[in-house]
Amino acid sequence: MWQIISCHHLLVHHYRTILQLFTDEDWHNLIGFTLESQHPVDFRFPNYWNSTAPNSMFVQHRIVALPTPEGRRTLTDMQLKTRRDGAVTTRELADMGEYRQALAAHFGLIIEDDFLPRLV
Repeated sequence: MWQIISCHHLLVHHYRTILQLFTDEDWHNLIGFTLESQHPVDFRFPNYWNSTAPNSMFVQHRIVALPTPEGRRTLTDMQLKTRRDGAVTTRELADMGEYRQALAAHFGLIIEDDFLPRLV
C-alpha cells in the first residue's frame, strides 16, 4: 500500500526551476536552481551566509528536521511538530530538559551537559 506523505513538483520559470511543496492548501517555494554546472566554491558563500548572517533563520532559531516513513519530525526552538500520515501534531516543550529529551527520543541526538548553555 502506498501513502502520499508529501507532494512536491518542479515549476520551470524562465531560465530556472523551482521545487515546490504543497501544504496547507497551497504551493510553497522551497528552492530555485538552474541546470548550470556547480563547483564546490559556488557553495562556500551561501553556506557561510546561512550559518553566520544575523537574519538567517539558521542563526535565529534552533532547527532540527527528520523525514520518516510516515511523514516528518521538526523541532524549531521549543516547538515539536510531527507530521504522520497527513495529520500534524504540535507540542510546545516546557524547558531545556524536555528539549534534550525530544532531541534524543525523536532525532537520536544526545546533547552533552557542557554544550547545553550554548543552546539557550
